[in-house]
Parts: sequence; structure tokens; C-alpha cells
Amino acid sequence: MVCVRNEAISRKRSAVRHVATEQRAAVSTPAFGIDVAERVAIRGALAGLPREQRDVIELAYWGDYTQAEIASRLGIPLGTIKSRAALGLRKLARTLSQRDFA
Repeated sequence: MVCVRNEAISRKRSAVRHVATEQRAAVSTPAFGIDVAERVAIRGALAGLPREQRDVIELAYWGDYTQAEIASRLGIPLGTIKSRAALGLRKLARTLSQRDFA
């Protein structure tokens, strides 16, 4: 019973975070979407990540998996997934902050 309760809470929290992220993205994204230069920069930044970090980020954002689901899917400890995601996102932020999209 406790496992089911915890899973329900985790899914609810994940859904709330997902909605909040989408709302922030909608506010910060231009009405016509991301322009070509931004897409190229994002693809380049992702390509520059180590494969392990890129896989975790892609599964989280495009696969819409939780970190626990990614850990289970890849057969890797959850702590390793969390570390890879954090490192990858920091590297992406650093790389993309150096670009000027104006």
C-alpha cells in the first residue's frame, strides 16, 4: 500500500513539475517558436555532451521518462542518472549562455 501511495505522489509531483516547465518555456519562447539559429545551437550543445549525459537528457525531455524510469530502463543506479542529468544540464546551460541569440 505504501509503495502505491509513494508512486502516486511521485507521479503527481512529476506532472506538476512538467506543467510548470512547459509554462516557463511558453513564456520564454517566441510566439513563432525557436528560430533556426537557436535550434542549431541546441543541437550542437547536445552533440557536445558525453553520450551517457545526452542519453539521460533525451530520455527525460523527449521520452518524458522520470529519472527512476530512466534508471530502470538503462539498468543504471538512480544516483548515477541524477548525476548525469545534473552535469549534462550544467554543461548545456554553460554552452548556450555563451551564445548570443539577439
